[in-house]
Order: sequence, then C-alpha cells, then structure tokens
Amino acid sequence: MSVKNSIRFVEYSSVFVLCAFLLMVLSLVGTDEAQIHVNFYLLGVSAVLFLIYIFKDKIIYTRLKHSRYKSLFWQVLEKIHLTENILLERPKEHTATIVENGQEIDSFIRDNNLSTRIGARRTHDYIIWVTISTYLLGVYAANQLLSLSASDTALIAILGLMCIAFGYLFGNYNFFRSGGVAMEFTPEALLVQNKVVSWDKIIDWQYNRRDVTNNSSITIFYYNTFLEVESIRMELFQLNIRKIDLVLLLSHFKDTYGKNIY
Repeated sequence: MSVKNSIRFVEYSSVFVLCAFLLMVLSLVGTDEAQIHVNFYLLGVSAVLFLIYIFKDKIIYTRLKHSRYKSLFWQVLEKIHLTENILLERPKEHTATIVENGQEIDSFIRDNNLSTRIGARRTHDYIIWVTISTYLLGVYAANQLLSLSASDTALIAILGLMCIAFGYLFGNYNFFRSGGVAMEFTPEALLVQNKVVSWDKIIDWQYNRRDVTNNSSITIFYYNTFLEVESIRMELFQLNIRKIDLVLLLSHFKDTYGKNIY
C-alpha cells in the first residue's frame, strides 16, 4: 500500500463500516434454501469489512513500518485534518530524504502514481453520477428481462454500487483536462498562476475545508523578492487532482528540494 493509498484508507475507513452494515442487512433478506447460502456469504464479507475497520491502525502500521516516508505520511494527515481518525504514535524524528540524480523523487512519484503536471478541471463529478445511473438502468433492464426477485435485484444493485464506490474512492480517478497546465512541480520551483516560486521561498501551505461560503482549497504561503509574505489560493474544484495527491506533492517536493527557512 503506497503512502497515498494509506492516507485514503484513513480518510475513507468509515466506508468499510457502512458497506458491512448494508451487507448485514441484505443477509437478512430471503429465506429459501438458495438465498440462505448467499446470506452466509454476505455475512462473511460483512465480517471481513468490519475487521478491516477495527484493525485499520494495525494494517497502516504494518504497511508503514518499513516505509521511507513515515514522516511524510503524518505530515499530510495533519495538513488535511485526519490525525483524529487514526490511533498511531507519530515518529519522533524526521529523516530528510536523500536525492541522488532525481531517483528518489521519481521513485516516490511512480510508487504513488502521481503526476507533476496538473491541468485545470474541465468537468465536475458528474461522471460518477452518470456511471451510477447507467448501472442502475442496467440492473432495471436485467430485472425486466430475467424476471429477478426483489431481493436479488436489491442485492445486485447494492453490490454494484459498493464496487463503484470503492473504485471511485480508492482508485486513480482523473477528470478531463482543458488546455494548458494549472500547476507544475519541478526540482527548481513550483509553477502556479503564471508565477515561478522556488522551493526555498515557499514557507508553508494549508488545506481549507469546504464550508457554506467557500469551496475546499489549498493556500500556499511564500516569500516574494522583497521577502514579504504572499499567498496563492487554489480551489480544488478547479484542478484535475485530489487534495491528497496535491498535498503529497507539495510536502515531498518541499522536503526534498527546499530548505528550512523558519
């Protein structure tokens, strides 16, 4: 499990409980002999999902035990306010990443399936809703053609929706891009909003949660040429990247190529 997927696992761990509960409810539907066998399978899968949630801390600890990016994992959790979702002891020391001919940075990007060129988002999340609607229409058509029972139809629909949800949350879902690049990460600097900000000049950044008046965003603080603090605000719905991916890139490039200027 990569650092990115470990963080996703922490963020969406409650999904396992929800899916386990739905499967448990489905296992109570139907009493004929054929359905009872299916119910046992559903109960088994439900139990597995519950166990995954209960032991999520142990799973994360095992995956990160020999990882080179323990400190980065915790840094990103703090940035996006997820430390309360996991009960693990943070590493006491931070070991700087050693870069040799860019091999370390390339390895990190490859292992976490990241892109250093981020486009502007041309579409919103309607793709997932089109996928869900198409699937439900397919289930309805199958019900009409095969004369499925209500319990079988509900079972197929919910299992399929669960698969779509897991694929969306834990897969590498990308949006279409418009022309041009909105952000680009290079070893020398961050290119954003027609500005070139070297990693030495970047002070810090913060993730701003969505509220009733503002969209979720990332604010980057940096020094200008006069050593005055300025900021760049990037709304996430305008970018073809998820917040975890973006904060991972910011954290890793800063730790690798930037200097401590506090």
